Amino acid sequence: MININLLPWRIQLQKEKQREFIFLVLISLGISIFLCLIAHIYLARQLSKQTNVNNYLLQQISVVDQQITEVNAIKQQKNDLIRRLYIIHQLQSSRVELVEMFNNFVNILPSGIYITSIKKHDNLVTIDGQARSNQQVSQLMKNIDASSSFSSPILTEIQDNTGNTQAPKSTIDEVYPLSFELQVRQEGAPEVVEETTSPSPNNNSTAAPTQGSTP
Repeated sequence: MININLLPWRIQLQKEKQREFIFLVLISLGISIFLCLIAHIYLARQLSKQTNVNNYLLQQISVVDQQITEVNAIKQQKNDLIRRLYIIHQLQSSRVELVEMFNNFVNILPSGIYITSIKKHDNLVTIDGQARSNQQVSQLMKNIDASSSFSSPILTEIQDNTGNTQAPKSTIDEVYPLSFELQVRQEGAPEVVEETTSPSPNNNSTAAPTQGSTP
């Protein structure tokens, strides 16, 4: 005997498949949401860690910048101290050089010469004075040429004061009527090298009037 099923089984089977599909979709959606939530929590934690690291690095950078500023200030203080020591050294050296220069200059100073001032810059010495005649000035230049302490004498100015009636004449002007300016180089004097950060000390000096020996 043949059994015939007259119920709509295909429709029921289709509904069961739809229910299974919806169930699987819901499960997949739940799993996806769960995975997204886990990923969000993980990324949030990683972001928080990276933010903390960045903040720490910024703090350390600020500390290093402060240390660099302090190091630069210490370097500046060091450079200032070096410049001061350099100036002190130059002043001490210039004292010895000036004493030696005057001692050597007295030995080459002929009679008939009256020195009013001596100015020194590095190894260039400028001599201002008065003389009785041109022969004394020439003799002074010859003595400088023959000296081992000075060299290269250059007569930059010479003037006869006998015709000058405007300025009042003194006893020195009457005895020494010629005024002159002479530039020489001091041998053995170190050249002063100027620094870019600060100017080198000025070695200018003016001597008291010195009179040559009288015959």
